[in-house]
Amino acid sequence: MPRYLKSYFRENSESLALGYLASFLREHNYKVIIFDAALEYLNLLQAQEKLFSILDNEQIDLIGFTISDMTYIEPTIDTIKLLRKRNVKAHLTMGGHSPTFNYEEIFNLCPELDTIVRYEGESALLELANNIKNNQVRKTPNIAFLSEGEVVVNSPLSLIENLDILPFPSRDYTKFVLNDLKSIGIVPIASSRGCYMNCGFCSIREFYSKPKGKLWRARSVENIIQEIKSLKEKNKEIKEIVFIDDIFSGPPPDNINRLKKFKCELSKLDYNIMFSVSERIDNIDELTAKLFSEIGVRQVLIGLESSSETILDIFNKKIDINQNKVKINLLKKYHIDVAITFINFTPWSTLKQIEDNISYFHSLEVNIIQGLLNKFQIYDRTPLANQLKAEDRVKGIFPNYYYIDSDERVGILYDVVRKNFNPYLVLAYRLKLLERKIRFRLFALENGFRKTNLDILNTKKIFHNIEMLVMDDMKNHFFIVINLIKNDRLNENTLDKLTVKIKLKTNQWKSILDGFEYNRILQRSLR
Repeated sequence: MPRYLKSYFRENSESLALGYLASFLREHNYKVIIFDAALEYLNLLQAQEKLFSILDNEQIDLIGFTISDMTYIEPTIDTIKLLRKRNVKAHLTMGGHSPTFNYEEIFNLCPELDTIVRYEGESALLELANNIKNNQVRKTPNIAFLSEGEVVVNSPLSLIENLDILPFPSRDYTKFVLNDLKSIGIVPIASSRGCYMNCGFCSIREFYSKPKGKLWRARSVENIIQEIKSLKEKNKEIKEIVFIDDIFSGPPPDNINRLKKFKCELSKLDYNIMFSVSERIDNIDELTAKLFSEIGVRQVLIGLESSSETILDIFNKKIDINQNKVKINLLKKYHIDVAITFINFTPWSTLKQIEDNISYFHSLEVNIIQGLLNKFQIYDRTPLANQLKAEDRVKGIFPNYYYIDSDERVGILYDVVRKNFNPYLVLAYRLKLLERKIRFRLFALENGFRKTNLDILNTKKIFHNIEMLVMDDMKNHFFIVINLIKNDRLNENTLDKLTVKIKLKTNQWKSILDGFEYNRILQRSLR
């Protein structure tokens, strides 16, 4: 089910979690209907109406809800309660990271739910479907369920050792993404599962460490290439693929051989496909950047998290910030765009650290607008969530946790920017789409399957200058708020004046972007 509030950044790719679950069940002769309300950009009422329309026209025995983050919990629970209120008899289950760890809280909020499938879902969901037919649901591994008011938790299956045995994920929404979301849609592939690192804020390690199996498992390069081939044969219009792995290349030193093999096998297909990947900054060197470029990678997403050594140590991030700029420039040297993520607001942040974050990440000359508003999220069972709870700094009721800041002024700053800096998020989304359009035109030109009447590199430079100036403005407005807080001058009057300035500035940038995007000469280079 969709969130209550829609994000400024619209969902633009189909859920591989749903795709893998569906294909595994279909391989075992179950009929499956995938309904992705968030991707269809439906509000909760529209999503519920469509769900009931499906139920009116199909015999459904099992309804599963996947939870990608905690903001989906409450609307999903509301939907489950509505299903029971309308006397829907189907078995109702839920899965994902949060349900895996918060099964007790979810059952307290929603006793109408029949089961929760914990950890990796394919084998467990198949057994659940079989056991529903045989009336032996409670024998299903991986599940949690209520029995006489008490939560019962069954032991988990081992992780799937060889990911190549899985059928490729069902692609029920690929045509929708390519046609209805043409300007923003992307096609995802997962080449691995898990993570071999242990960042203190992340639930991935905990999710894959409890069942028996390896923390990081990779599909074979041959299997990945076969999926790319299958996708391209069914959808010839695919020109870009995004790998959703947390670390695409994998752990050193084998990561280089994996990239070399991927390059070799991909070259046999004779496809011109642009790729985006996520990678650890410490895996980037001259050879990695060169291989990425030769493979067709034109964007790398990197989690840097903070400019503060203190915060990085708390996060257990294990990166050297002194190397960040050098490695980012290596990627740029090979015409690879860089996107970074960082957590600007944490329970341990000071105003000085936030100022340093803004200045440091701005100096990297990549788009940081969205990251400036990123706040630490509490994911149960992670090392840092456990630490904060032990210190009695986690307040609120699941799923609406919040934490006590070390410096209460940081919380005040976050409240101000969250309420007043939203126009910058609108600009950030537009800049992101424009950057992608320019990136693809550059890639097309490099590969000789599109002509241009203007030097697209010049277009990219103009765009980058605009992007940096927008970030200059946002940075300046951030510092204005910080100084108002430091000097105890933040009040309704100063805040109103700032809000007016932000709206005026962001409207000016919107007009400038309009002019940039619709300039006839530039249009020819972006067409």
